[in-house]
Parts: sequence; C-alpha cells; structure tokens
Amino acid sequence: LLGIGIAFAASIPTIERRSELFVVLTGMVVIGGMARLASLFIHGMPNVSQQLALVMELAVVPALFAWQQRLARKYRAELRT
Repeated sequence: LLGIGIAFAASIPTIERRSELFVVLTGMVVIGGMARLASLFIHGMPNVSQQLALVMELAVVPALFAWQQRLARKYRAELRT
C-alpha cells in the first residue's frame, strides 16, 4: 500500500500524462476494496479504520481517477490545437 501511495504521489507533477499508471494503480486499489467489501459481507462490519479504508478504496480513489482522466483529456485536446 505504501508503494501504491508513493506511485500516486510521484505521478503528480505530470499527472495529465500518467493515464496508464492511474489505470493500473486504481485497478489495484479497487480490487483490494472489493475484496474488503466481500469480507464485510462474510465476516460482518469491520472496525472504523477498515470502514474508512473501504471508503478510500471504493470512492475516493475512483473519484481521483475520474479527475485525472478529465485532466488528461483536456491536455490531449490542447495538444491538438
């Protein structure tokens, strides 16, 4: 998880050109979140820190991905003009 966070942070200076990296990192985080969600259904409600992690994995990171994709589209459009 630390490595994923470092990779996200390292991409910030050129975020508009890092779509491939964001796809991979977001996929990794969301898959982990889905596993955590499955665990919630199997084992019941986890503690607060696990609930917050679930929100990060299934809401915040996908929202960050959508924002990055919007920046990338805008950047590509500016290159064409």
